[in-house]
Amino acid sequence: LLPLYQGYRVRGLLEMDFLQTTGTPPPSTASWDNPTPHLRQAWMDVETPEGGDLLAGKYWSLFGWQPYNLYSSVQIQAGPAEAYGLFPQARWYLIGHLEGTLLEPAVSIESEEPAFGLPSAVEGLKWAVPGWPGEAMIGATGKGTLPFSVGVSAIETPLSGWMTRGTGASASTSGFNEVAAAYAIDAFLPIVPAKYDNPDSTLTLSGEFTSGAGDGFQFPGLTWGMGNYGTGTPGTALPFGTGIANGNAFVPVQVQSWNLTLQYFFSDHARTSVALGIAHVSAGNLASQADAVGPSSLFGGSLSNGMAKYLLPYNRNQYLHADLWHDFTP
Repeated sequence: LLPLYQGYRVRGLLEMDFLQTTGTPPPSTASWDNPTPHLRQAWMDVETPEGGDLLAGKYWSLFGWQPYNLYSSVQIQAGPAEAYGLFPQARWYLIGHLEGTLLEPAVSIESEEPAFGLPSAVEGLKWAVPGWPGEAMIGATGKGTLPFSVGVSAIETPLSGWMTRGTGASASTSGFNEVAAAYAIDAFLPIVPAKYDNPDSTLTLSGEFTSGAGDGFQFPGLTWGMGNYGTGTPGTALPFGTGIANGNAFVPVQVQSWNLTLQYFFSDHARTSVALGIAHVSAGNLASQADAVGPSSLFGGSLSNGMAKYLLPYNRNQYLHADLWHDFTP
């Protein structure tokens, strides 16, 4: 963080780890027992006197107003049904003051997935009430006092690629190019808020709802049982289960997710909190596409009794969690 100079201020962050499943695809040689260095965050933010802030680099996606709406769970992030990802991007945002509240519009161009070609466009609007705060865990390790807030965001992703039919001399290819869109609604509600900057005995409720198509890459590991990367031939999964090549058509997977988390923070002295939550994600059109394409094309094998058609791929996932945190820092 550099000092303020004529209304301008520059800050940034460089963060690395050895985790290869946190929102961006890993090298093919990386695994849990063979980790490689991973650039998690690398960004610079320029604060201007009146024109808002400009951010460039690898940072959290604006879709779902990450990371402030990650639900509280001690499992390794990302959790099921949780929009989660850090991507190279360029973002503009402005935090405006409105009668004791904050209103933040933002727009971002994000390079979500190299296989898609063109980057995604993301727009967001967030309203917050600083005088209505609550103490909460963010994801698995973050903790802080957050205000009551409601945020909406939308993402438009150009999907382009090619499909191959046949083999050898009879093989032919055809391309596809379309735009898929999705939206998200996020909220953080302090039911028993913190008072006089004292976070003791705060009770909060947080939640997120998303719906749309082609945004499966925003949910790391969500492949619907089809595998992360296909060959581009009809019936295989494209990166992150985003869509299915069905004959001459590319069909984006329709994704709908929601999660709710209730969290209680005991006190700064106890440094302990508990959370209960539920998360759900489903694909609206995956069953019909699997039926049309056939199980063998979706890695379902060649079972003669047809059972694989109904077992693979799966089209929903539900996650219940109860979590306990305690800070052992001296």
